[in-house]
Amino acid sequence: MTRTDPKLASPPTAAASEHHDRLGPVPSVAVEVPEVITCVDCGGTCHRISYLPPDEPPEPGMVIAYRCADCNDRWDVVIEDDGSDDMRGP
Repeated sequence: MTRTDPKLASPPTAAASEHHDRLGPVPSVAVEVPEVITCVDCGGTCHRISYLPPDEPPEPGMVIAYRCADCNDRWDVVIEDDGSDDMRGP
């Protein structure tokens, strides 16, 4: 019978948690939000209509709105955690 070292199986201690807090938050990966995308309906050019403050990078869950110059459809793009975009129709 093999015994496991109890130190390895125990939850993190307060000291370990304090050490982690001193490291600070994990930096997020910057997501590039394009000025234009291709319209899914007509193939035209959709321009971004959402304002993005230059000092606040886009975060997961943020909705970026686009308007098609050709068919006037609006497209909302939801920024996902893994950096991919999820298109939601008009």
